[in-house]
Amino acid sequence: MSILDKQKALEIINSIVIDEADSDGETMLYVNVEDNEENREKIRSLGYSDEEINTFKPYDDEPFIDLGLFVWDYANWFNGNQFIIREESA
Repeated sequence: MSILDKQKALEIINSIVIDEADSDGETMLYVNVEDNEENREKIRSLGYSDEEINTFKPYDDEPFIDLGLFVWDYANWFNGNQFIIREESA
């Protein structure tokens, strides 16, 4: 996947409102978003099926999807507000 394709995917991902996120230092623990039709449509537009999206739910009985379970295919950093592709410093 090219950087341009990843950037387009990140625009979609970053348009999803984060309900709750937590990290331990530089390790992202979870990034929960509401499991609703609008958010599922955005995630489906990235090529995921509803069955795959269901695997991104940490608990079947809670209405959340954890972006942290797939977002690293597109981003390599979360700056506290959005997922980005951070250039590695040489």
